[in-house]
Parts: sequence; structure tokens; C-alpha cells
Amino acid sequence: MRVERARLAQELRDYVYAQNGLFIESKCYRAMNSFPFGPFHDALDAYLAHFQRKPEFQRNDAAGAMRRELGGLGGVILRLNDEMGALLGPCPPLVAIDPERDTQRFLLVAGSFFRLLAEIEQSLVIQIDDLQWADAASLDLLAYLSHRLAGRRICLVACRRPDGVHDGGQVDRLLVDLAEEGSVMI
Repeated sequence: MRVERARLAQELRDYVYAQNGLFIESKCYRAMNSFPFGPFHDALDAYLAHFQRKPEFQRNDAAGAMRRELGGLGGVILRLNDEMGALLGPCPPLVAIDPERDTQRFLLVAGSFFRLLAEIEQSLVIQIDDLQWADAASLDLLAYLSHRLAGRRICLVACRRPDGVHDGGQVDRLLVDLAEEGSVMI
């Protein structure tokens, strides 16, 4: 099963690169499932490595577009990965708001950021392996992005082990909800 998944991932990666898109791989780790947004943090690390290889004029254009899109809310993305400060530059402190509104702000800004990232890169695929070990915050962000980015030039690929590793049903519930909405194929 792992060999098939690796072959399919390689075929998808080759296709995305042939279309001048970007394919980012990330992974959830059993020992790190208490680290909020772990796979998205790692995905942004991979993006930063890709970003640094771009010609200077492309880096400047992309960074400028991100700063314009995020405005004073770049600090939200720094919550996902503080290394993004190298790309976003100095970000003003976020205004403190109640936790529910803070979550909404976070999801809206993260959704806008990943949409823009897909536009900058022509298309974007983020593959997250071992989803059964994802933290709850990552699952919430994955669900939100699946809804918010439907029809955009972004594809979220999440893989989990079928071998009886259980996550308390969170991943199963997420996949069922997304399948019912037509956002995912199982």
C-alpha cells in the first residue's frame, strides 16, 4: 500500500511540476501531535526553501503580494511559522480579541494566504502524510481550507495509515464530513 501511495504521489508531483506548479510535502508525527499546526508549519518551511531558490525579482513580487494581501495581519501567518517573518517582514502585533473571534480571524487569514500562495505558484499541492497523528488544530485548518479553497488552484492531499492506527475518530469524522460535501474523495 505504501509503495502504491508513493508511486501516486510521485506521479502527482511530476504532473504539478510539469504545469509549473509547486508540490509541498509535510507529515504529522506521533510524538508531535500536541504541536499545533505541525504539518502546516513544516509545509511553510518547505515553501520558504523553495522561495529562497527563486530569482530575486520573483521573491520581491511574491513578498510584496503577500504583504498587500495580509495587510496588518501578517502576524497570523507567523503563528503558523515564525520563520515566515523572513518573507513577510516586520508584522505589527495582532489586536487581542476574544478566542472565538481570534479563531475566525486566524482561519480567514490562513485561507487567504494559502489561496494567494497557490496563485503566486500557478498551482499548489500540499500533501500531508500520517494524518492519523494530526493535532486537532491542524485538522480544523485542513477542514477550513478544504471548504474555503474549493475551486482554486490548490489541492490538499492527506494520507493516513489504514493499518488500525486510530486517532479517536477525528480524522474519520473529518473525511466523512468532507466527502458528504464533495470536497474530498476517499
